[in-house]
Amino acid sequence: MYITTSNPLTLNQWHHVLFVREDYLGGAYIYVDGVQQASGTGIYNQAVSSDLKQGTIYGNQMSYNGYMDNIRVYNRALSAAEIYQHYQNR
Repeated sequence: MYITTSNPLTLNQWHHVLFVREDYLGGAYIYVDGVQQASGTGIYNQAVSSDLKQGTIYGNQMSYNGYMDNIRVYNRALSAAEIYQHYQNR
């Protein structure tokens, strides 16, 4: 599954970026600063035993160049209200 947003992030400024995947066949969402920016659906075939990598796509062919802080992983999909609350409390 691959989703992207067409709204570029402002450089040299911290942003609250969140990715939500609902389940194996469900949707995926990108939130930026508490607002949903993109969504997609499709089969997610990542093996449960695979490494979780933030900031890379396509097997490390493209990498994020910057800083990340306060990375969190949940065992469930957060609601839009919970995401906005996290953004407000950052």
